[in-house]
Amino acid sequence: MKALMIAYEFPPAAAGGVMRTVKFARYLPRFGWTPHVLTPTVSSVRCQDPSMLDELPAEVRVHRCRSFEYRGGLGGGGPIAEALDWRLRALLDRFAIPDRMAYWAVPAVLRGLWVVTRHRIDALYSTSWPFSDHLAGLLLHRFTGLPWVADFRDPWLQHYNYGPRGTRHDRWNRRIEAAVCRYASFVSSPTVMATRALRQSHPGLPRGRFVTIRNGYDEADFSDRVPPDDDFLIVHAGSFYGSRNPGGFFAGVERFLAERPEAAGRLRIVFLGTSLDQNFVPPAVNARLDYIPWVSHAETLRWLRRARVLLLIQHSDPAVRLTIPGKLYEYMACDRHILALNTQPCENASLLGRYGQATILDHCEPAAVASALDGLYTRYTRGELSGASTADRARAAFVRGFRRESTARTLAGFLERAVAAAQPGADLNASHGARPAEIGETSCAC
Repeated sequence: MKALMIAYEFPPAAAGGVMRTVKFARYLPRFGWTPHVLTPTVSSVRCQDPSMLDELPAEVRVHRCRSFEYRGGLGGGGPIAEALDWRLRALLDRFAIPDRMAYWAVPAVLRGLWVVTRHRIDALYSTSWPFSDHLAGLLLHRFTGLPWVADFRDPWLQHYNYGPRGTRHDRWNRRIEAAVCRYASFVSSPTVMATRALRQSHPGLPRGRFVTIRNGYDEADFSDRVPPDDDFLIVHAGSFYGSRNPGGFFAGVERFLAERPEAAGRLRIVFLGTSLDQNFVPPAVNARLDYIPWVSHAETLRWLRRARVLLLIQHSDPAVRLTIPGKLYEYMACDRHILALNTQPCENASLLGRYGQATILDHCEPAAVASALDGLYTRYTRGELSGASTADRARAAFVRGFRRESTARTLAGFLERAVAAAQPGADLNASHGARPAEIGETSCAC
């Protein structure tokens, strides 16, 4: 069986959601599916990690096509050129629905039709962000009649960052999301909460159409042993934006150092994949803080396993309860203690609670952060932060439930069900009636 995977964000682009698609493509062949990936020749994603392409098995075919979204830079420089550049971008954005990558949807559909015909594709899969991937998937489904799985890596209308550029833009986004959910055989999300939100937003559709396929970690990425550093090393991976910022953490570290000055010589903090204005960091903290703006995924994992404590700073906006940072699963696979700040008392907290090696704060108040660091430093001096989940069978089994191979098996199952339901005489609604097994589902009262 062959699946066409429509993914604007794909290596060498190294955006946050790339890993989910790469790992699906890597492991689907083990379950009888040959992926054909449709992606732009050049995308607007600035960070690049070509090494991720090396993970793909030989049978995976990558098809690239041009993308016509405007990336700026009229040339010439100066205030006039900048003004023209801004006006042109604003004009194009006005007609870009559902998002700025809408100008790649038409080339994607044309190239996709060729791939479907040339390689006799059996099913479609689209993944967002951008949601233009689903627009291309919708059009290809309508043109070809192929069964289709639409994967919402992040919520669409329910996302905390959703801000329509006017009534018209909002209306069309709602129409397109409704059409995607109506015509897709399955609509998957990486969290139970996001799946529930979609079911509630589209009550007229079968509940079984909306399914959960979690993110996870790849065991192959952890095959070599990396012992923790001798220092009290705290590592954070990822960027900061919106209501997710490290200000409260920095203030807590400053307070901790004032209360435990003997820790100054042993504390080290590393931030990966971000750059911050060091002028806003307290001097005592800045002296022990290293910024590494960009490293490959493999190097990131090596840093995470060197840590004594992994730092997870989440958004303070309550709307983020629908999402779980993809890095959380790799944090747990590293077998290190996790200091989680701004953790909403729902799915995130439930996962961390079952993991067991976590200090969870639902805020980022400096005094509480300092107290948490004090307790962790005391445990470090006693040799209790070296990672020991391999000795805890229940915890190890819980973490193994999120292997990427398992999530790919789940996706393969939904693709197979979609194909079976599309056969002549099959009852599509009957195939959606039963609630499918959802990998790693965590019960939580919300």
